[in-house]
Amino acid sequence: MFEQLDLFVYSGTGNTYQVAKCLHDAASRQGLQGTLRTIDVSAKPQAYQPTEHTLLGLLAPTIGAIQPPSFFRFVLGLPKGNRQRVFLAATGAWTRIGRLFVPGYVGFGLYLAALMLLCKGYRVVGINGFGMAQNWTTLIPPYRAALEQRINKEILDTTESFLAELLNGKRIYRRIVDLVVTLLIFPLPFLFLLLGHRFLAKTMFASSRCNGCGLCAERCPQKAIRMCGGKQKRPFWTFSCEQCMRCAGYCPQR
Repeated sequence: MFEQLDLFVYSGTGNTYQVAKCLHDAASRQGLQGTLRTIDVSAKPQAYQPTEHTLLGLLAPTIGAIQPPSFFRFVLGLPKGNRQRVFLAATGAWTRIGRLFVPGYVGFGLYLAALMLLCKGYRVVGINGFGMAQNWTTLIPPYRAALEQRINKEILDTTESFLAELLNGKRIYRRIVDLVVTLLIFPLPFLFLLLGHRFLAKTMFASSRCNGCGLCAERCPQKAIRMCGGKQKRPFWTFSCEQCMRCAGYCPQR
């Protein structure tokens, strides 16, 4: 049915990229050709060429109960689909409620993106979410190493089975519960998509440990950080920041 798997991934701290890499490796074991490209300021969605025997995958993290604005801009920028099959996936942070451990909430953004793709002539054959370790460390403490290792091990099996089902022609639409929850709290996720990341950008600042190396600005997928100041420059987060937390993940000074 498929000869190639094309993956486009928006990733901040690396969780979503890890899921995409697992899917890419699983496709290779199935004998498929594949590409894995990132969604950032240099991405050119209009240059993509849909083909009949290629499965397209679009992946993004969940930030504030929805996916980042640039992910939707990328989807809108894709050319007409000519009935090419596509799946959408998002990562969300596992959540502990008492003794219960539940997969991360991924919001309604995947279904919103699916509607955009349907209007462009694509065939949406899969929607899924994957629970990963939370990385919004400005608000929530990071998980313990043992728990992260457990999550990373389980993601190998879940991505393998998900791709196998798609390659066998099965249609998979999961995370319906997330869609229902979003409708209950609407319009908060939609307002976050439009405005929230702009306000949260102004919660980001460098502590006294910052040595001005500029790695955060260099690695930012949206080029939303500027190095400002005199002799020792320091990072300044602009309104283009989408709270992907890559800057915090890459900072050598923590």
